[in-house]
Amino acid sequence: MSLLNYFSKKKPVDYALYFNLFETIYLSSPQAFFWITPFTGKTGRYIITHYKESFFTKYNGLEIVIVDDNMMTYHRLPGAKPDGRGKVEMGVYYIRVNSMNEAQESYFHINKINSLDLLIEEISFDAKPGLRYQHLECRSIARELFVPELIEIILSGLEWQYRATVMHAVPVNQKLLALLCNSMHAPIDARIKMLSLRIIELAGDAENISATN
Repeated sequence: MSLLNYFSKKKPVDYALYFNLFETIYLSSPQAFFWITPFTGKTGRYIITHYKESFFTKYNGLEIVIVDDNMMTYHRLPGAKPDGRGKVEMGVYYIRVNSMNEAQESYFHINKINSLDLLIEEISFDAKPGLRYQHLECRSIARELFVPELIEIILSGLEWQYRATVMHAVPVNQKLLALLCNSMHAPIDARIKMLSLRIIELAGDAENISATN
């Protein structure tokens, strides 16, 4: 992912703040994120297979990203090339990765169902006798460069939560609600604050936040 030039003029961001919000929103409503999968055996680590932020969309169908609270790494599928080029044929791939460059290998079944979407499932090494796995090299970049995509995920989750609450009376998870209240005073994306305020007011918890400028 060629990100350095694209994001070189953006203001410094607090990765930990955005990751915490991303993780809390995901865990409160995992059904809203078909493109995000928890990494088995690695609490707080997630696999992302689809991208919404304008710069990252060119990697859809070509690369997977693995994130936790400390790192962001990416892995090109067979046929993918740097900077969102190349072509990954539709079909099934059996791959192995060293997540976060750790020694332990993990094994996955990836199904590319169309030009943009990947479905991923972790499997055991001996899932099928004689199966050959393709190794996907682990590449890492500064975690802060992935914050714009985390913001888009957060916005998707907040929009889902708002619709679910309005249309189906789905209550807001209390941990999420408390975090949203705290986020109103944090240096985060204005769109996140706007959606957070709507959810807070809908949940009747507006008294827990003070007026902001």
